[in-house]
Amino acid sequence: MKKAFLPEAVNVEIILRLFADFESGTGTHVMLVSPKGELFLNLGDETVCEKFHFSHPAGGGFLREWAEELSVKTGDAKLAEPLCPFGYPVLCYSIQASNGSLGMLVACGYTFEPVDPKKVERTSRRFGFDSDSYRHSLSKIVEIPRDFARNMRSLFKMLGTAVERCLDADLTSMEQRKKLEESNRFYHSLLDNNHAIILMINPNNGRIEDASMGAAEFYGYSPGQLKMMRFAEINLSSEDEMISAIRNLDHKGVQSFFSVNRLADGSTRNVNIYLTTVTLFGHIYIFCIVQDITQQKEYEKEMRKAREKLYHVQKLEAMESLASGIAHDFNNILSSVIGSAELARMQAQDKPEVMNHVQSILKSGDRAKELVRQIMMFSRQVELEPRPIVIANQVRQVLKQFKKNLPHKIKVVSDIADEIPAVFGDPVQIQQILINLLHNASQAMGSSGTLSVSLSRIEQNVDEKVYRDVQLVVSDTGSGIAPAVRGKIFEPFFTTKDHQHHSGLGLAIVYSVVKELGGTIEISSEMGEGTSIIVKLPISETLPAELESGVSEAVYSDGARLVLVDDEDSILQIGRMMLESYGYDIDTFQDSSKAMQFMKEHGARIDAVLLDYAMPEPDGVQMIQELREMYPQLPVFIITAYYQELPKLKDITDNVIEKPLDWVKISHLLHKALHP
Repeated sequence: MKKAFLPEAVNVEIILRLFADFESGTGTHVMLVSPKGELFLNLGDETVCEKFHFSHPAGGGFLREWAEELSVKTGDAKLAEPLCPFGYPVLCYSIQASNGSLGMLVACGYTFEPVDPKKVERTSRRFGFDSDSYRHSLSKIVEIPRDFARNMRSLFKMLGTAVERCLDADLTSMEQRKKLEESNRFYHSLLDNNHAIILMINPNNGRIEDASMGAAEFYGYSPGQLKMMRFAEINLSSEDEMISAIRNLDHKGVQSFFSVNRLADGSTRNVNIYLTTVTLFGHIYIFCIVQDITQQKEYEKEMRKAREKLYHVQKLEAMESLASGIAHDFNNILSSVIGSAELARMQAQDKPEVMNHVQSILKSGDRAKELVRQIMMFSRQVELEPRPIVIANQVRQVLKQFKKNLPHKIKVVSDIADEIPAVFGDPVQIQQILINLLHNASQAMGSSGTLSVSLSRIEQNVDEKVYRDVQLVVSDTGSGIAPAVRGKIFEPFFTTKDHQHHSGLGLAIVYSVVKELGGTIEISSEMGEGTSIIVKLPISETLPAELESGVSEAVYSDGARLVLVDDEDSILQIGRMMLESYGYDIDTFQDSSKAMQFMKEHGARIDAVLLDYAMPEPDGVQMIQELREMYPQLPVFIITAYYQELPKLKDITDNVIEKPLDWVKISHLLHKALHP
């Protein structure tokens, strides 16, 4: 029988004692075989099974097959009682451990019937055994009464369980020793070859038990010297902080605190100490990583500022998301309000007193549209759209709002000249400039003083070239700016105030925006008399849209047929009335799937489609893609109140309409699309 070998960790003597007890109690023979049917272990007595049966290919194959079959069995199925190829009963029990099958326990060398001489002769001839030797060996087989078989099976199952536990425990112990040896090697490589400052401290007495090469280099002691010291000898800060940190390790995996450490030469270093607990060789230690922050004296302040900025960014991101949702809903509401007002204006042409109220509603609606857009621009949901703007209107609006937040002892004086020309930029950029300048001026005065704002038109001759600018001056009566720091005030993060409450970004933002608009910025300040910031922006050669002459009128249709799709019922109702008043024949749908079914049936007779982006399945983008496949030449306009989606939508189609809806503008867009 082919021999296999158990791992050295297995305590063979205990297993053999178990075998001996079982064999003496039952008269049978016990073996432990490998998962491949090879002999692991037995008591060493040569039996008929080993001499004739298991040394024969048929016997070896029998063991291998049963070892493989039982290797996946559990519970009672782990025990089997087959007949061997030579006709004698065998008990088999699968031995399994946590890492898989360990083989099979086999009990043999017994029979329930007297040995039949004729059967012996037949078996000898069939398998090529010497009949006399075979008969002699079989005479040693124990004949067991059948009523004893049940007891023997129970004893064998108990033996299998005991052997299984012994093997599993020994192999688990071996794995643990291997892991411990690996951990030990890793631990020593970590300390012996690491330039990080690492200390292992005994939590019971504060003694340094081990130290890395990096710690020896940092402190100026050899590792052996460090191991003879207590941590308190190099740590100059109060031990209370470290004791508190150690106690808190039960609640948090890592603790840290600031400290001052003394080196061998007497010098000191500012350090951050990070602590955690580790278990090595059955003992608990404090694992310390020491970070030298001597060159980072402002470390804690910078970290605090970074956390505050991160929190501020997170708040801005939350506001951006909230602003997007509010703008969507608000633009839908505005579409209804402005659309209803437009209808009222059409019906009140001969009623001047009603027309005045309608015009007031429309004017307020336009202001609300601009307000929503400003909110979205501040939250970075839409791109800036530079254009000629009336800067005087922007200054008046910002001043009106800013006054509400000033202390009552600060007086605001404004001097805005008549007929201030337009400048080229985005309203949000002008507001950014003015709000930051006003805020900076009010902070310079504290709770009382005079804040002055002037806006005028100027001309300058420089190198025989005439420059025409709009000049904005914001002045305060504060303490002024010292000459030594005037050259730094436009630098990012520079501030003469408390860093905890002032970012130092206000004037840096102003400087950046002014330069982006092609302007200049100057500062005039006298100690004790206040400061003036002078901003000059180039005049726009193009007239702003809000000052263009004439009132935009709708363009009427000659009966073109439209489809309008939107999930807002009020928009559908107003859209139907407005577009019908412009001469269109219109079908409206609140359900996008019904709209698509209608287009499949009647699309050939439709002249244009207006559909909302934020529709349930299918949404606006899916609809426009399907419509393009069905009717490639059909003009399709997509409507949206989601400003952040505009760049993506404009990549899909040029026909994008923003909410709140301007039906007069829509009439022009439709006319242009239908009459190219």
